[in-house]
Amino acid sequence: MAIHNHMTERERHVHEAAEFAKEVGGTDHDVKQWFFALNAAARRPILQAYGRRYGHLAQAYAEETFDAWKAGMRRMSGMVAKRLYTLLPPHMDVGERLGLVESLWRHHAPPKEATAVYGPTTAPTEVGAAVKTYFDHHASGHDIPSQFASRFHWLASNDAVIHQELLNRFLELDRARAATAAREVAAVIQQHLASGKRLDSFKHIVRVDGLAITLRCVPTATGVRVTKSKQHKEAQDHDAAAARRCADDTVARLHA
Repeated sequence: MAIHNHMTERERHVHEAAEFAKEVGGTDHDVKQWFFALNAAARRPILQAYGRRYGHLAQAYAEETFDAWKAGMRRMSGMVAKRLYTLLPPHMDVGERLGLVESLWRHHAPPKEATAVYGPTTAPTEVGAAVKTYFDHHASGHDIPSQFASRFHWLASNDAVIHQELLNRFLELDRARAATAAREVAAVIQQHLASGKRLDSFKHIVRVDGLAITLRCVPTATGVRVTKSKQHKEAQDHDAAAARRCADDTVARLHA
């Protein structure tokens, strides 16, 4: 409290905004973009809910200031942002909530790497399926870092069922993208071989958000084998342990 008393109004707003951003995963830029993209009809029930909770004067201020906030002419205080954005998730469908997780993931996804070794006769679909199966077995909600756990918690609005649905759909989408990318690259390599060109060995790294899959096509290999990249194993194990503790804490709060 003493710290707040010695802050200027601008410093207090910046501090409050930083605290709120931390609660929704480290940044609220994409959250603001979603809110400011709403038309008058879509934002009306949100502002009405805001008024019911914080009073009609607060609602009137938000309605009058919306265009200035959107244009960047006025800065939304951290207190207003926290109060207002806490009301947003119930007004989003699952796809919109998932999009706000993905937008954070694209910029801050933790590295996760694997190597797929396969032979020149292995079908691209088999390579893609093997990559997806690997991540199905080696990635889970426990691998979600603290900033993403915070955003899942915010988007779920304390609903454990929605939290789990969002997590499951997100992980499935992330793995599916990795499998598609691996399959497409493997198909290009197969076309290269079909043209009659000689292949001693081939290595290509496919990056999809936080996933990096090293594809190695080896003439003597048959089928496909996917393993964790050795150079990142220790770091990933350390990160996974920290993320597991954070995820467990989040689930405990949801069920409390």
